[in-house]
Amino acid sequence: MQKQTTMHQEKRKFLKKTGNGGFTLVELIVVIVIMGILTAAILPTVTGYVASAREQVRESNLHMVEQAAHLYLTNWEMDNSGTESTTITASQLVTEGYLSALPEGEDYTVTISRNDNGRYDVAVTPATTGEGA
Repeated sequence: MQKQTTMHQEKRKFLKKTGNGGFTLVELIVVIVIMGILTAAILPTVTGYVASAREQVRESNLHMVEQAAHLYLTNWEMDNSGTESTTITASQLVTEGYLSALPEGEDYTVTISRNDNGRYDVAVTPATTGEGA
């Protein structure tokens, strides 16, 4: 009987020392404040990466449209050998099968014009929309 009483007393002492194992309100507030400070420090970096990624996507899309325009130029040149220039949009290149679909609301203007050497130049510019893109 003496052994059981001693074990119960030891368990009680252990439980008193460890408490209920939860966090105090002050500890939780400190953790939340630290997380807020870390988030505020990282946020400008993350936004910079997002802006950089968007710019790279724009450049990639511009390059794809330019490559599709050169394919279009090859066929157009055979059909229109004497014409000085033409203008086409990227959505027309998609329709004619020279380019896969572009993201929603994105379009480009392709201008093909004859240069002084008698060859054709291709210029691709983002098409302006009424939404202020």
